[in-house]
Amino acid sequence: MFLGALELLVLFLVPVFLLAVVVAVVLVTTARAETSLTSEVAAARRHAVTTSAVAALLMVGAPVLLSLVFGAAAAVGILGLPFLTSARALATAPLVGVLAGLCALLLGELTWPRPTGSSRTALLQDRSMRDLLQGAWVRSAALVTLLTAAALVAGGVLADDSGAAIRHQRPDGADTAGPFPGWVYAGPQLVVLALCALLAGLVLRAVLRRSAVVTADADTDRLLRRASVARACRALAAGSLVTLGADLFVAGAAAARAFDDGGWHGVAVSLMAAGPFLVLAGLVALVLPVPRLPATPVYAAATTTSVPMGSA
Repeated sequence: MFLGALELLVLFLVPVFLLAVVVAVVLVTTARAETSLTSEVAAARRHAVTTSAVAALLMVGAPVLLSLVFGAAAAVGILGLPFLTSARALATAPLVGVLAGLCALLLGELTWPRPTGSSRTALLQDRSMRDLLQGAWVRSAALVTLLTAAALVAGGVLADDSGAAIRHQRPDGADTAGPFPGWVYAGPQLVVLALCALLAGLVLRAVLRRSAVVTADADTDRLLRRASVARACRALAAGSLVTLGADLFVAGAAAARAFDDGGWHGVAVSLMAAGPFLVLAGLVALVLPVPRLPATPVYAAATTTSVPMGSA
């Protein structure tokens, strides 16, 4: 079973990795040349890209490492961990990866390049959280996170008293099928999902409060902030999709065994079939680009003022 899960993981990761390489090549070849950027804007962009790369590595590496460790522990019985404990840890692995990635993004925002020198150029513009919470990434992350939370609660409600199986009364007696994402698995997932949402909120707050990039016009500064928000929302959406897809697959497989005929069997099979596609969609979301500086400079007038460093 452990080798089968590992092979399935590799089957998903290989095409996503190839897609990531293609996207990276396209982004690099179409990126704005640094000669058209001021040194401060170029430094801010490098900081954002580096932070994003570290976060992506953590989001992929953390769950893979967790899966290997606990999967091996469950397979060979080391570390004294029972199978149920290992399975609960594996169920939270995608969201744990998101949690690690969001920590990297938050650290990147808190270490955002600050103005230096005896004076700086400050943008005179109003910023609000409502301005940041716009765009497809924000809406997608909110929708997918709510759907995942609802599915986890539904799994807990539908599970039997054990919290890890589903029971269906057949004419020949009660029949139980598991594993099923009831409270045994959904409970820890809900806790980690709530932590991810909280940490994403802290990232958005840090984006709102961080210093403006010196020499950047209002549109450029706004675009850099939108990109940071999109990275946090991309991480949350990807982790939610992978978790939702895995849970639907497991739930559908268990329900298909419990309801071996009738309409509910068809619903269960449909959920099981949709699971891998949601997992793949979550992995693909990790490599989709966020808002970026246009390849051709757009010159716009910005209202600025120079003030002493100590009075701004």
